[in-house]
Amino acid sequence: MQDILVFVSQHLILVLLIFITIVLLLFVELIRMRRSSFYVNPQTTIQKINHENAVIIDIRPIEVYRKGHIVGALSMIGQELRAHPEKLEKFKDKPIILICDTGEESRKLAAIFYQKYYDTFSLHGGMRSWMKADMPVIKES
Repeated sequence: MQDILVFVSQHLILVLLIFITIVLLLFVELIRMRRSSFYVNPQTTIQKINHENAVIIDIRPIEVYRKGHIVGALSMIGQELRAHPEKLEKFKDKPIILICDTGEESRKLAAIFYQKYYDTFSLHGGMRSWMKADMPVIKES
């Protein structure tokens, strides 16, 4: 124990740098874990639809939504939802899965709505990952 105290007193800057590095690594890891907690993959999305009656909300522009969307998905523009989160109130008792093109915009919205609506998720990779997984897509004319 005495040796440790001597080392710390003689190398105070080094010990402080190690301590700060550890704290920063923990902080970054906590942020990463929190971000990933909002993500679901296409398979989990299907499970939530089939077993938990999840509501799928496509936040892409309506023109893009009509070119191809998940069966049963509702179209609600992302900016509109951000301005009027009360539109999700009727779905509060069900898991809500938000979908955009890449998953980034929907993840940001999911993080905001997670505070108010417990089960809010984002499809990781968005519609791109959904189509890459060969999941069903419906097109409107």
